[in-house]
Amino acid sequence: MVQNKTRTASGVTSVTAARTCANSALLTTQKRATLIYVATTRNITLALPEGLLRKTKVLAAERQTSVSRLLTDALEALVAREEGYERAKRASFSRLDRAHDLGTEGRVRWSREELHGR
Repeated sequence: MVQNKTRTASGVTSVTAARTCANSALLTTQKRATLIYVATTRNITLALPEGLLRKTKVLAAERQTSVSRLLTDALEALVAREEGYERAKRASFSRLDRAHDLGTEGRVRWSREELHGR
């Protein structure tokens, strides 16, 4: 068996092993270790109804991911949607604060009865 180890500048180590089997064919296998940045995470305990958990596991398997990754993606989408709503609301209020004066100077000079002709 012949083994070759290589390391790239990015820290990836690759091990290639080659061996000759009885029928003289050359078999090559590779093992690769890749460094991946992982953000700090915290574990939580989550209680789900059995049926929901079973369906979640099936869905995760169909998408070739883990239940943890599936739930993380769903929660990230929820948080992003909420943050987007808050940004839009702040922008809308900001535009209202900068709106042009329509001649009222910000004061209401009429009553409800006057508006409705009562």
